[in-house]
Amino acid sequence: MTILIFGRDGQLGSCLVNKLNQEKINYVAFSKKEVDITNNDLVKFIIKKNKPTTVINAAAYTLVKESENNKKKAFDVNQYGVKNIAVACKNADCNLIHISTDYVFDGTSCKPYTPEMNTNPINVYGKSKLKGEHELIKHGGKFIILRTSWVFSEYGKNFVKTMIQIANKKRNINVVNDQTGTPTYAGDISEVILNLNTKFDDDKVQEIYHYAGSPLCTWYDFAKTLFQILLEKKLISKMPILIPTPSSDYYDGLKRPTYSALCSKKYIQEFKVCETDWRDSLKNITVKL
Repeated sequence: MTILIFGRDGQLGSCLVNKLNQEKINYVAFSKKEVDITNNDLVKFIIKKNKPTTVINAAAYTLVKESENNKKKAFDVNQYGVKNIAVACKNADCNLIHISTDYVFDGTSCKPYTPEMNTNPINVYGKSKLKGEHELIKHGGKFIILRTSWVFSEYGKNFVKTMIQIANKKRNINVVNDQTGTPTYAGDISEVILNLNTKFDDDKVQEIYHYAGSPLCTWYDFAKTLFQILLEKKLISKMPILIPTPSSDYYDGLKRPTYSALCSKKYIQEFKVCETDWRDSLKNITVKL
């Protein structure tokens, strides 16, 4: 078995590489600088040359705010890049696991989103990611779409690192308290991906799964927990003053789902695993930040 990863330099890609090394699974991985997934000929060449059993697409244009002003880039990567990979995988008869997002939903639900619920993205990033899913469903062979949310890790740029950087500069920190979601550690997603890969024993797999951490919380709750952990571990000397703030105070013209919690029940029941608590993952990675 050989796994091929697109997007190895992101949070998930980095954790995936660590997981595959630990499990001693054969893989090849490419950063976005090495392989631009919008280059159809290059994508076909890479897949044909490496002959992977499974391709994991962790590559995406994830700059949510910038997507509003750079629609072409967002759709080139998140829609047409996915189409390139889907067609190449189908032609090469290899499996494809594609990573998607909670932003394909509009945030009007009052309960965590299941894979079967209607999608209705409200910003360019979400729309481009949903179009990528549609391209995969239309052109793909054996595939799994994995939607996740509020990803954090010891790698790359994320909310956890941003909060720590802000705390190093000022005492009072305003944090949004009216957006609710499910934080998810990229390392936990890596394990889920390896479990999902076993699904391809069935030659007709075309599935959508959700996977996210538990429990749901607001960004304010997330930040408060982070700093409590840092204080307990004596990684900071004093707790910053967190000020719960409505998202309207930060309005920048971008619509964001106010509720984007994902329900992982389908995955948990099918693979007979327990929910992962993002607070435990946060405790484990704080020493690495």
